[in-house]
Amino acid sequence: MQLNKKSLNKKEVGKRIKQIIDGRHSSLSIAELGNRLVKKDGYSVPKSTVNSWIRGLSLPPVYIGEQLASLGNTTVEWIYYGEILPKGMLTEVMKKEMGKRIKEIRLAEGWTLEVFGKLVRNAPQELVESWESGMQVPNRERLEVISLLSKRMSEKSVDWILYGDIDEQFKKYVCEIFSEFDAKLHLINEKFYMDLWKKVCKNEISFENENEILTAAIQIKPSLLNDKKIKVSLI
Repeated sequence: MQLNKKSLNKKEVGKRIKQIIDGRHSSLSIAELGNRLVKKDGYSVPKSTVNSWIRGLSLPPVYIGEQLASLGNTTVEWIYYGEILPKGMLTEVMKKEMGKRIKEIRLAEGWTLEVFGKLVRNAPQELVESWESGMQVPNRERLEVISLLSKRMSEKSVDWILYGDIDEQFKKYVCEIFSEFDAKLHLINEKFYMDLWKKVCKNEISFENENEILTAAIQIKPSLLNDKKIKVSLI
């Protein structure tokens, strides 16, 4: 991985390194973090060096970034660029499809990778390529910028970029499921469909698995449990 250091915000990188220290179950001091990081000469990283990263005065080299990512159970990209979506939020297939949609937005406007990256909070070309290939997911701020840039595509939402269009067959299937219950107990609207669609996509729930879809729906709208028929169907 190559870094475009001019595009990096040292202060933000420092904050994320601090999060790794603060986010651990056991307390970890700056000196202890340095002791767990190994330089190319085989020695640990001095406390003063770690402190300079946290304060945003300098950047750790990529090989140290890889060690930090391992310690923090995160990615190297998150440390340097702030790719904040949690691991496992999108499946590999979903990432590939997301990448196609980002590329579709870029090409619709006729932007090169470099120009598009500059518009999306100065993202390096290699980072844009990693989005389009489905290797990485943009952070929330960059997703919102990409959404605003999709003018020729009627300004697609962040949810559309991540999850695509709601499958019409899925909507019909959900309607069929809920037609068996008391329709007055819930409002089946577009937001409900989208929230349920996201859960189905993220958890890779089969369309045929009615019980799992109902369980996901209840997590979104707990009041559905007021329907005795739904309770019985889940037993």
